[in-house]
Amino acid sequence: MKLAQLFFTILFFCLNAHAQNGFISFEKTRVNVGNISEEQFPVTYTYDFLVAGSGAIRITSVDTDCACSLSDYTKTDISAGEKGEIKVTFNPYRPGPFYKTFTVHAQNAIPQKTELILEGFIEPFTFNPNIEFPAITKDSLAFKYKYILLGNITNSNIVRKEVALYNYSSDTITMLDSLQSPPFMDVAFDNGLAIPPKEIYSFSLFYDPATKNDFGEITDSLTLFIEPSKNNIVPFPLYVKSSIRQYFPENFAEDNPSNYPRLVASDTLVNLGRIDLEKDEIVEFVLSNSGGSPLDIQKIVCNYGAEIFTIDKRTIAPYDFAKLKIAVKDINKRGTQDRRVLIYCNDPNNTVTTLRIKLYSR
Repeated sequence: MKLAQLFFTILFFCLNAHAQNGFISFEKTRVNVGNISEEQFPVTYTYDFLVAGSGAIRITSVDTDCACSLSDYTKTDISAGEKGEIKVTFNPYRPGPFYKTFTVHAQNAIPQKTELILEGFIEPFTFNPNIEFPAITKDSLAFKYKYILLGNITNSNIVRKEVALYNYSSDTITMLDSLQSPPFMDVAFDNGLAIPPKEIYSFSLFYDPATKNDFGEITDSLTLFIEPSKNNIVPFPLYVKSSIRQYFPENFAEDNPSNYPRLVASDTLVNLGRIDLEKDEIVEFVLSNSGGSPLDIQKIVCNYGAEIFTIDKRTIAPYDFAKLKIAVKDINKRGTQDRRVLIYCNDPNNTVTTLRIKLYSR
């Protein structure tokens, strides 16, 4: 009898708690907008929803899955019986099918999280410099991207990258055959120094990772110069991104793997669960060397919200270990979060190891 009374008491409180919430009902959560041509850019859609129940709700945020997507939404409290909207915008950057997700977070609502999907097909582009070369500089020269991207490279050979740009102006722009750069970068003007108006131009960038003598995610800069305008030489800064790893020949360590270092991490994923990041949370990883020669920790790179707290050694002898402590910091964001730590080392079978820390910040 007492057990039954307890059950109905708990049920009453649960139903009463839910009665204070608003229920969100979207007319559609998945929309296919069909074929989209350039004239229809950007792609926009408005998701309408109705609030039921007895409590008011508030949309607290809408997460997008990439920088090419934006969102706007009703930011005031929405009472039962009232409508709200989520307006999403997608700026296409290449033709073909697309599938974009938008995660709606709501306070005092059921459900608290809703995923909206926008999909369709972008028709093939005609040449449009505003799409092909969106990164415009102050001198009417534009690049495909904000950075020159070299991607994953090793410290074995010089890397050559062809860099394309577009002259938006109605005048010919002439480069000077000179530059300011670190010793590991150089430029060759294969197509001459003159950049005709309204045309695509390219030059070659050479990057020497061995001379750079560094590992990990790296951003470097160099400066080109444009022919004087009104007796003033115009500097033209460029930024180069790369991820450098140590080079090993193919199958280098397969003949006798015990002769080479081998990194073993105690954990590659740590889940902190639901936590309040009022102060830094310290997470410890144990890095072991199960190989037959010293393991060099060349570089440790943490993403936003994580920092190296301590590491007791950077060179680990065979069958020894080091303790790496990572400080997880508050980034003023609530919900599910993911911190990543990249470890670059001289393990020929695993030059980069990724450690992950998952959490739900309350």
